Amino acid sequence: MGAPGFREDRYRFASRPLDDPLNDNVQSIRDYLDIVLRHRRLVVLVFLCALVGSIVYALAKTPIFTSSATIELEQQQTDRGGKESMYEDRVYSDYMAYFLTQKEILTSRHLAEAVVDRMDLGNREEFAKSSPSLIGWVRHTVTGWVSDLMGTDDRVPVEDPALAKKNALSNAVLARLSVKPVKKSNLMAVEVEDADPKLAQEMLKTLLDLYFEQNLDNRKKQSLQAAGWLKEEVIKSEDKLREAQAKLVDFTIDHGIVDSADGGLSQVLSVVNKTMEGHVRSQEMLAKIQSLRMRGVSEQGSLLPEGMKDEYIGKLKQELAIMESEYSQMKGVYSSNYPKMKMLEKKIRFLRDRIGEIEQGLVSSALDSAQTEERLLEQSYQSARAEADRVKSLEAQYSLLKKDVDTNTEFHKILLQEYKRTDIRARTISNNVRIVDPPDRPMSPSKPKKTLIVLIGAMLGLMGGLGMAFVLSAMDQTIYTPQEIEERLNVHKLGIVPDVDKLRLIRGSNGTDENIDFVAYRHPKSPMSDAIRNLETSIFLSNVDRAVHSIAVSSASPGEGKTTVAISLATVLASDPKNKIVIVDADLRKPRIHRAFGLSEKKSGLSDLLDGSVTNISKVCHSTNIPRVFCVTAGTMPRDPVSLLRSDDAQRIADLLKERYTYVIYDTPPVLGFADTPLVCRFVDGLIMVARQGLARRDELKEALQVIRSMDDNKLLGVVMNKVSAGWGYGYGYRYGGHYYYRNYKYYSG
Repeated sequence: MGAPGFREDRYRFASRPLDDPLNDNVQSIRDYLDIVLRHRRLVVLVFLCALVGSIVYALAKTPIFTSSATIELEQQQTDRGGKESMYEDRVYSDYMAYFLTQKEILTSRHLAEAVVDRMDLGNREEFAKSSPSLIGWVRHTVTGWVSDLMGTDDRVPVEDPALAKKNALSNAVLARLSVKPVKKSNLMAVEVEDADPKLAQEMLKTLLDLYFEQNLDNRKKQSLQAAGWLKEEVIKSEDKLREAQAKLVDFTIDHGIVDSADGGLSQVLSVVNKTMEGHVRSQEMLAKIQSLRMRGVSEQGSLLPEGMKDEYIGKLKQELAIMESEYSQMKGVYSSNYPKMKMLEKKIRFLRDRIGEIEQGLVSSALDSAQTEERLLEQSYQSARAEADRVKSLEAQYSLLKKDVDTNTEFHKILLQEYKRTDIRARTISNNVRIVDPPDRPMSPSKPKKTLIVLIGAMLGLMGGLGMAFVLSAMDQTIYTPQEIEERLNVHKLGIVPDVDKLRLIRGSNGTDENIDFVAYRHPKSPMSDAIRNLETSIFLSNVDRAVHSIAVSSASPGEGKTTVAISLATVLASDPKNKIVIVDADLRKPRIHRAFGLSEKKSGLSDLLDGSVTNISKVCHSTNIPRVFCVTAGTMPRDPVSLLRSDDAQRIADLLKERYTYVIYDTPPVLGFADTPLVCRFVDGLIMVARQGLARRDELKEALQVIRSMDDNKLLGVVMNKVSAGWGYGYGYRYGGHYYYRNYKYYSG
């Protein structure tokens, strides 16, 4: 069990690997349970005290009644539309800001003072006798502290007793008041607590009445202020409109124009357009006349405009046509030398020249007239064009003035309409909050919640008891579990020995109690025997590289059961017929081996061998009632045990015992305070330290181990934990329950 790879836990977790984390977790849980069980009386005491205290508090606490009401806040207008909820993004933040504002108004000191005044709470005995709830008082006190720290406290230090009393009353009202939102709605729940249900209802009703009155007054005041501001703006806009209209009238009078819609400016532009058309026509006529002038006379006659032909030219052309007709007729009859023909030809030529001269004169006269007309039209066009530019500039200025008048007219109209609406709304305004559920009168107290108080008290008591148990365990140096030996002292754990006194009732056939030192030998199926055999196995398996024939058994302090372990180990080793065991009582200060084996204290023993009184070692090796087990008692009590154990004879005697016996077991004194055990360790093969559960201390055992380890040849085999209670159950046979039969008596394991 103590050898590498051996653990006594294998009895409990045989189906799991030894390095399975589950084993460690279960062991940790068991360690915590061990701590609780060790201090179970303290845990139960603290739990009962807390439970009784919570019950007394719940019964003694004054019943508190809560009157509640629900009011609806007007949903604020937002830019959101459609199906979007008010509990989204910025809209929800705006609503929460609005709710917090209303909450601060409801819980303001001003409103609380108004409640005190209206209800005359200073003179009401039922209010003076009742006290606010603890939660309300704490909430109000913490709020006051926060206000003090942030510098936002609206309370004014008062020296007047009357003001101080009023301040205290308002604090009491606020301590009874709570305001909270109703989830996913624009509702707000308002509650008032008091020991008197009627007073709680009355206080809440008065508070809400004052809140509604104040809210309505504020809304009217705001609306009237808005109406007054709008009225001032209407007057200002009216003045601006008059000023703009005056500028427009002055402009039209100064420049002699009227609105283009009445034909004023449009007529001027029409004249300009007609002048431009005449100028274009005169330029076309002038070009045509110049082209006529450049052509011949014959062509001019045919191309000359009708307006330029007079009656005389027409007659000449008629005569010319008659003569040319006559000449053509005569030409077919007469020759060209015929006198009449020559005369007729001369007349025709004369008429043609005459017509050409007249037409040429007409063209020149028409050209002069056209040029004169073109010059006049050019001057008229330039004048019209300048007038058009002036008119356009005036029209632009007129449009700006007209637009200013129109804008001021429209703005004045809008302001006037808004002012009328605001004025009407201010005179007919209503509250934007309404009561959904009016203040009710509670029929049963809401506080204290006795069941909850008792449960909380029980939980606090249990946690407090467990906490104290763990704190005491952390401060306690006593060793309670075998794991502490390995984890905190870094020493090999050989095994554990059960506390037989608590696990069994063993009686002989005569009804007398059996000696506990021989339980392991006489009851080979008992948990005690199993524990000693596991110890034996651990010793030899952990020392396969060396022979262990002589073993010293000691402890850090007295009373830890080292003698019982030594005797039990010796008797179990003797169960093998091949072994021959001798147990030596090396405790020359307080020997006990002789009493265990029923030997006389006067028999010769170890001290007699060491001081030379007895020279034959056979005379001190006494036989016992257990086969193959011999005993060397302490002998005569020496005056100086240390000097005897330090002598050379001690080594010689130890060597003789090892030659004669298979195993030599030494029962030695405690390590602390005595030098006996380190001296015995010089001539033994190994040392076993015994630590008793609930008695051995870590600091003492650690110091004893340091003493042993400081020796040149460290003989320490490990530590055995003795008298382990059945409640800790570290894997031994007493775990099986039931009972074992031993001849004419029973061994009970529970």
